[in-house]
Formats: sequence, C-alpha cells, structure tokens
Amino acid sequence: MSEPAGFHTLLCRVRQDDHDAVVEFIERYGRAIRTFAHVLRVRLHLSPADLDSEEIQQSVLASFCIRARLGQFDLESEDALRGLLYRMAQNKAIDCARKRSGRDKMVREQARAGRVAAEGNEIDILIKDHLAKARSLCSDEEWDLIQLRGAGRPWQEIAAVCGEKADTMRKRHERLVTRLAKSLDLPGVDDE
Repeated sequence: MSEPAGFHTLLCRVRQDDHDAVVEFIERYGRAIRTFAHVLRVRLHLSPADLDSEEIQQSVLASFCIRARLGQFDLESEDALRGLLYRMAQNKAIDCARKRSGRDKMVREQARAGRVAAEGNEIDILIKDHLAKARSLCSDEEWDLIQLRGAGRPWQEIAAVCGEKADTMRKRHERLVTRLAKSLDLPGVDDE
C-alpha cells in the first residue's frame, strides 16, 4: 500500500515544530480521532458531557506533536500512525471515563466556557507551552539529545555526536521522554 504524498515529510516537519505542518497534521488526522472518540463514547455508554470527543482529539494530537518533537516515535507508515493515534485516543477516553465524576463536571463546564474558538491555535499554544516546560525540566545535555532525536537523527549518529553507544542513547532518550511525559501529564500509548 503506497503512502499519501508527503507522509514522511509531514512527520519530519511536525518534529521540527513547523506551525503549518502542525495545522496540516490536525486537518489530516483530527476528524478521524474525533470520530473514533465518539465511537468510544458510545461503546463506553458515556454522555457527551462525560467524554468530549473534541477534548480527546485535542489532547491526542497535542500529545503526539509534543512527543514527536521530543523524538519519541519512529513510524514507517500512515497505518502505523493511525494505529498509534487510535490507541492514544482509546487510552485517553478510558482515562477520562475513570476520572469523570460529579465533582469533575463543574470544573469541565467552566473549562468549556473559556475554550478558545480556534482549535488549531489552541493546540498550537498547548504544544508550545508543553515544549517550553519540557525544556525547563531538562539539563542542556538532555535537551541536546531531545533536539538531535527530534530532528530525526538515527541512533548511530546521535551516539557518535555524544560519544556513547547507540543503545545507551536510545535507552537514555526513552527514559527522558517517559519522565517528561509524566511531568507534563501527556496521554500516551502505554497509559492503562
């Protein structure tokens, strides 16, 4: 199966924090995530107030863009990307279903009342805020590793630049991204 034109180019641009690429990414995958979240809401027997498909979409897409920028994902096909996004949406929906209770409804309604109308701008702002916080949580050496991997550099090249073994750098990066994702409270593929 051939990939749509520019799939790998788009991912590279998202990794480089290209605003136009993030907007294109949202346009290309946002509706599918929102539709999938709606199906999950129905399957989980939740009301729209308990599971907002737009909230799931924004959270998943922002989390993906942040994690891609941090260099976490190596995706070979658009099918692999869709599978990853659906898994992230499923985990986020299940997490939302667990967290939703009477006391959360008031907070959620207040948050909805203050939502920014332009969802692309909201996601873009969220990404930039999270990346700035991620930067503040990293040492210079850690941020250099994030930058190298976020630029799509292979592990062998990163190892040569850092004077370490490729596997050592890969594991260090994996631990770093996991730590940052937890600190930033990002939904991920491994959420239970």
